[in-house]
Amino acid sequence: MRTKQKEKLLVLMALVMLTGCVSKSPSSSKSEDTKETLAAIIASAGYVETSTPGAILGTYEWHSPILIENVHATVDNPYVVEGYEISSDTSNGIEVRNCENIVIRDNYLHDCIWSADPEDYFSSNEGFAILVGESENILVESNVLEHNKLGFAAYHCRNVRLLYNTIKTTIVSSSVRFEQVAYSEIAHNYLSDNGTPEWFWAPGYRNIGIFVVRSDHIDVHDNTVIRSTSDGISVGGQIDGGGLTTHKSDWTGTASHISIYNNLVLDNMEIGM
Repeated sequence: MRTKQKEKLLVLMALVMLTGCVSKSPSSSKSEDTKETLAAIIASAGYVETSTPGAILGTYEWHSPILIENVHATVDNPYVVEGYEISSDTSNGIEVRNCENIVIRDNYLHDCIWSADPEDYFSSNEGFAILVGESENILVESNVLEHNKLGFAAYHCRNVRLLYNTIKTTIVSSSVRFEQVAYSEIAHNYLSDNGTPEWFWAPGYRNIGIFVVRSDHIDVHDNTVIRSTSDGISVGGQIDGGGLTTHKSDWTGTASHISIYNNLVLDNMEIGM
C-alpha cells in the first residue's frame, strides 16, 4: 500500500474510533458547529457529499416499478436499466429475481414505501428501492436512492457489485444489506442520514448503514457512512427476527473472508464498525 493510502487509512480508522458512537437520546440535536466539523472532515478525506443532480435537472425519465425475472443475459450483452425515476407504494422500485448479467445504472429511486400489510408499515421485507435475489453478475452503480422505506438489498447472490451509489434518508432499515451473498463488492458509495432518530428506542427500527449478513468473500471499501441510527458497518452470521432468507431467527450461521478498508465512518448512533 502506498504511503498516502496508509496515512489516509490511519486517519479514517482514528475517526471511526472517535466518532462511531454518539448520544442515544432521540431528542438530541446536533449543533451547527458539529455539522460544520463533520463537513470539514469529509472534505479533507477527499469525499464529497452528492445530491440528486439528475432529478434537479430533469434528466431522468419517469418509469413505473420494474421487475426483472428469469433474464439470463451475457457478459458481453447485459440487460441494462438506466436513466429512470421510480417511486412506488405498491411494489419494490426495481426488483431482480433469478437473473444473470444485469446492469442497474444512473437511476433515481425515491419514496418507495410499499408494505404488503398496510397495518405493518415497519416491515422489513418489502418496500425496497432496489432488491436483488438469487442472481449472479449484477452491477448496481451511480444510482440515487432517497427517502425510501428500505434501501438496497441482495440475497442468495454471487458477484454483486454495488458501486458509486448515493443512499440517503432511508426510513426503516436496510440501507445496504447483503444476506447470503458471495464474491461481491460494496465500494465508493455515499450513505447519510439513514434511519429515523426519533425511533431509536423502538426495538428493531434502527438502521445499520452497511450490513453484511452470513456472506462470504465480500470487499467493503472506500464508502462514506455517516449519521446512521445504528452501526455504520456491521458484519454478522446471525439473523435476528428473520431476514430475506428466513422468516425466523437463526443464530447458527457465519460470515467469512470479509475485507473492510479505507471507509469513512462518522457520527453513527451506535458502533462505528
